[in-house]
Amino acid sequence: MQLSQKNITILLSFGLTLNLSCVEPIEVDTGEFLEAMVIDATITDEMGRQTIYLSTTYKFKEEPTPVSGAAVKVIEDGSREIIFTEKAPGEYQSQQEFAAQPGASYLLRITDQGGSSYSSQSVSLPQAVALDSVYADRITSDLGEDGIAIFVDSFDATGLSKNFRYEYKETYKVIAPEWNDF
Repeated sequence: MQLSQKNITILLSFGLTLNLSCVEPIEVDTGEFLEAMVIDATITDEMGRQTIYLSTTYKFKEEPTPVSGAAVKVIEDGSREIIFTEKAPGEYQSQQEFAAQPGASYLLRITDQGGSSYSSQSVSLPQAVALDSVYADRITSDLGEDGIAIFVDSFDATGLSKNFRYEYKETYKVIAPEWNDF
């Protein structure tokens, strides 16, 4: 059986495609590993049961391990204790509904099963800052990619509010006309 010029070209093209698409694994040195507790806590001014997540640090390509059996509480104004109970492994929820109040101070205290105790600094919730406007605008990123940015304008006359956190939920769905997934 003799190969034609066309068949040889196709075989060479296929071979080059296979060669170019190979993935060569690399070894990553992640350095020294330090095991520590990771505390994911956000206490908000929305009335409800607040949630705190506890886990441990983990090595590259592994999953975090939830920290169970800890005693978790938030201390409001140095006297009122808000107790959290474990709802699921590593997930602690306040026993009662509460909302952080402007001007009040809050401190997080955690004691793990081994008896180690962790405590945050006492922090106060600043006064609420009203939003002046929320709008979207077409932008070009530093990498030259087109996209949409969402901007928020607000003003804090006291100058005490330095960090803001916004969460949004998309409430629309884009359906392309005459969509074909082929």
